[in-house]
Amino acid sequence: MPPSRASQRGAFTLVELLVVVGIIALLISILMPALGRAREQANRIKCGNNIKQLLNALHMYASEHKQALPYGNPGTSQAPGWMYDPTKLSGPPRKQEDVQHGTFHRYLNGNYGIWHCPNDVEPYVISSYAGSIFPLSSYTINVVIVQFLLPNTPSLKMTKFKPDSIMFWEPMESGPGAAASVWDDGTSAADQSPLTTRHGPQRSRDKEKSSAVGYIDGHVDYVTRGQWDEWNLNGPFPNPVWCKPGAPLGGGKNNWWN
Repeated sequence: MPPSRASQRGAFTLVELLVVVGIIALLISILMPALGRAREQANRIKCGNNIKQLLNALHMYASEHKQALPYGNPGTSQAPGWMYDPTKLSGPPRKQEDVQHGTFHRYLNGNYGIWHCPNDVEPYVISSYAGSIFPLSSYTINVVIVQFLLPNTPSLKMTKFKPDSIMFWEPMESGPGAAASVWDDGTSAADQSPLTTRHGPQRSRDKEKSSAVGYIDGHVDYVTRGQWDEWNLNGPFPNPVWCKPGAPLGGGKNNWWN
């Protein structure tokens, strides 16, 4: 019986092999951007969910303290702040476990993953600033909650703020002064710690990048850096980032300590 066509066929020729390799390379080049966008979208969602959990902790704390907001860090006393207890900080360098002494830790079920954007990776070190609290968290709380010049006085009551007041955001992770002003203590002003631009557009048709922010009424939304800079620099004041009740211009224009 004559040999079958399959047995006569033998191995691939070099040309056929190159064609297959070329097709595979083409498919990879098509799929990789889509996979990258999918990964970034997943990170955006995770980051937004982290901020949502911090908002939940804020509300649980306030409900147990007659609607008073938590101390900032370092706050107006040596009492534990929302992120850590200044009397129990490790190092430097700081350690992620320092958050267990902050007032939010028990509301987050000890989940350390909530404290960091998934785009950040351990060991979360800023080499130029050994005392940075960046190992503790990617996020900051709005400095407008703090009652400056009033030692041992609790922060303002939640009920004094408008629902669109922004409490949490992820600041720029690098840039001029970032080590000293963004990651010094975990409580920041809008001009000290501008909104990060590391996340992509919220939707494929959007042209600007946007990042999650947490509002005092408990909801999370996405804000572009352009919108943030408009609030921060041009007003009108007060606005969602400069929102301190009773303070001149909501605390904006260099009045956030009043």
